[in-house]
Amino acid sequence: MSYQPPPGQGWPQQPQGGPLPAPQRPRKRHILRNTVGGIFALIVLIIIIVVVANGGGNGTPSASGGSTPPAAGGTTAPAVSTSSAPPAPQYSAAQEQAVIAAQGYLSDGQGFSRKGLIQQLSSPDGSGFSKHLADFAVDHVRVSWKHQAAIAAKGYASDGEGFSYAGLVQQLESPYGSDFTHSQAVYGAKAAGL
Repeated sequence: MSYQPPPGQGWPQQPQGGPLPAPQRPRKRHILRNTVGGIFALIVLIIIIVVVANGGGNGTPSASGGSTPPAAGGTTAPAVSTSSAPPAPQYSAAQEQAVIAAQGYLSDGQGFSRKGLIQQLSSPDGSGFSKHLADFAVDHVRVSWKHQAAIAAKGYASDGEGFSYAGLVQQLESPYGSDFTHSQAVYGAKAAGL
């Protein structure tokens, strides 16, 4: 005689007329769903860290930024970076064109004073911008006027006209010459070696 446990305990009861049902496997968690969820959580965490590090994401630089603003008059799109530098200023199309023209004149190696560059930008024989746009452009370019005076002085000195120190200073500061200030003209004449 063999021992039979009471129903509901021990071995499963075999249904009448058929084999035992297949044992149920424990459910596996959906691996893909968990992986995607983990990646999403990691991305959200990184975004939060970057926003907090950049001063809260409100467009103002953080107190520890310490960086200088970008050069005024930049015409290229701002690069994506994680620094806390303020965004490049936004100019109208006309203002941007005036700034580009001013930068072009300054880089051509003639040496312009502030007044001379405004005159060149606003002259119908120059760029033809309004006086207002010419003033705006000159105010929004990064330039050393003393360096421009030195360029102009070297140009005058190499023209072969022969300038004394006093004559070159006078030419540089004259409204009929380059229209530099006196101190800029003196600097330029000294830079030319006179």
